[in-house]
Amino acid sequence: MRHQTRERGFTTVELVTVFAIVAIMVGLAVFSFHEMAARSRLKAAARDIVSNMQLTRINALKSSSAWAVQFDTNSTTYRIIDSGADGNWNTADDSVFRTVDFAAYSGVSYGSTGNPQNRPGGTYTDAVNFSGNRVIFNPDGTSESGTVYIRNIAGDTFAVGSISTTGRIKTWHYHGGAWE
Repeated sequence: MRHQTRERGFTTVELVTVFAIVAIMVGLAVFSFHEMAARSRLKAAARDIVSNMQLTRINALKSSSAWAVQFDTNSTTYRIIDSGADGNWNTADDSVFRTVDFAAYSGVSYGSTGNPQNRPGGTYTDAVNFSGNRVIFNPDGTSESGTVYIRNIAGDTFAVGSISTTGRIKTWHYHGGAWE
């Protein structure tokens, strides 16, 4: 008499089920990674705006002349400029100290997904509410008040603003329906 042994292994249904679960988990991980990377690039761009605004303020203090950050909302750039020897803007002696392009941050652009009625700095419809899209830092360290808004493709938004009386630079982050 022959004794039957039971074969050990996985059925096709079990293998397909495991592969489906693994595929779903990988899909969720990839989506989460892309969202996290987009948020990280946006944070880096906001930190660079803050750093460049602080650098502009320091240069104005050191040189005893006005310096500015000029935001170009028609492109993805902004420039650090000084007013030159004559102290007037948009003249031949203005010089560009640095140009920054958001293209380096992949997916970051000017704009806001936050509620325009409840934005930091007041109600605005434009991505940059500094006069002439330029924040000017004076030789005494003060600046114009205003805010620049940047967002990523995932809809996260950062606002970077300056306070006129002190030249202090502040940031806000919009997520979950509120500015923090």
